[in-house]
Amino acid sequence: MAKEKKPKKEKSQLAENWTYLDKRECLNCGEPLPDQYSKKRTYCKEVRDENGNLIKDCKGIYNRLLDQPELEVHREIIKEHKTVDDMIEAMVAKKGDMVSTADLNAYDIQLSASLKYRLSPNGTLESDFLKYTIVSNPIHNTHKIYSHG
Repeated sequence: MAKEKKPKKEKSQLAENWTYLDKRECLNCGEPLPDQYSKKRTYCKEVRDENGNLIKDCKGIYNRLLDQPELEVHREIIKEHKTVDDMIEAMVAKKGDMVSTADLNAYDIQLSASLKYRLSPNGTLESDFLKYTIVSNPIHNTHKIYSHG
């Protein structure tokens, strides 16, 4: 006995039969989610145009908003490091690549503001910035500046 195949329903026909008894809503836009969607679904489905371009992505928008405060902190940190690099660049343009501690102080460059540093056994300090490395000699109070690229 052969099974009869049921005709496939189109999405538009299915949409007419959707129910909203569970009263679930999209976390981003608040639109009601049909009961027929998976219970794990908490966002609207992606909407794409005929060319495949994304028109509506509630899940992406919601997660970007959650990550925004953290990204703002990262932007501020990067901005501070770029400002220090700009100050070093201005100092190198005026004073050259061998400077004194007084020059660093005059340009308000704090070696402690580096991304990382290494202290060698002979007492020299290497401070790595985004674009520069400053090698400091504490005995002579001189600092050699190397560009990364």
